[in-house]
This record gives sequence, C-alpha cells and structure tokens, in this order.
Amino acid sequence: MKLLDPDQNYSLPQPRSTEEALLFQIYDAASKWYTTKNPEHVKQYHDLYHQLRSRGWNGIIDVDAELPDNLMPQDYLNQVATAQHSETLTRPSITVTLTLDEDIDNQEVMKVLRERLNGVGVKEVRLTKTSA
Repeated sequence: MKLLDPDQNYSLPQPRSTEEALLFQIYDAASKWYTTKNPEHVKQYHDLYHQLRSRGWNGIIDVDAELPDNLMPQDYLNQVATAQHSETLTRPSITVTLTLDEDIDNQEVMKVLRERLNGVGVKEVRLTKTSA
C-alpha cells in the first residue's frame, strides 16, 4: 500500500454546492485551529457555521471537522443534544426470547446475540432451554 507523500500538496475536489464549499472551509478552519491554536480560526469557524445555518443547512458536522466542545458554536451543541435525545426517545424497545436445545452453550449464544443486536434497541434477551 502506498502512503500519501507528505511533501506534496493535496486538495479537495471542487464543491458541488455553496453549502459544501462552506463545509470544506469549516474543515480547513478546524484543521488550522488544531495546528496553531489561534483563536482567529475559532471565530472563522463560527462565522462559517452561521453562514451555513443562514442558508437553511441543518446537518451534522463530521467529527473530523469539529472543534473541542467548549469551542463549538452553542447552537450546534444544542442541535446535537436535541437529536441524540430524540433518537433515544423514539428508538423501539424489543425483547427477544429464544428456546434452545439443551446441548447449546448459553454463554456463546448470548455473546453472539449481544454483538448482532447491539444498537438496534433490544431491551432484553432471554434464553430458555428445552428438554429432549
């Protein structure tokens, strides 16, 4: 696998919209702040964010383009908190009950179920065994 050459300048593709161009600039402002810690880049970030919002944009900023929480626009943090709260309120709660033959290992089944059902709103998994 060939890695990128650190001495070569790379650029982003041309933006497809004004909103995408503003998001590219937000990435750039965040990157510059992480490199320099210059507060001017935080101001630029906030200005760009508010320009996006004034255009009706209501999206989520990629985690790679976020500043630390204490430097992010409060409006954005409120939006994210509201979205997360709403998601937990609307996620369905599911109970799964399985009946297994006696010779199946409960621990292994539970491990696989937890892996497979992680994040889909399963509230409880119960296993019962049948006798042959």
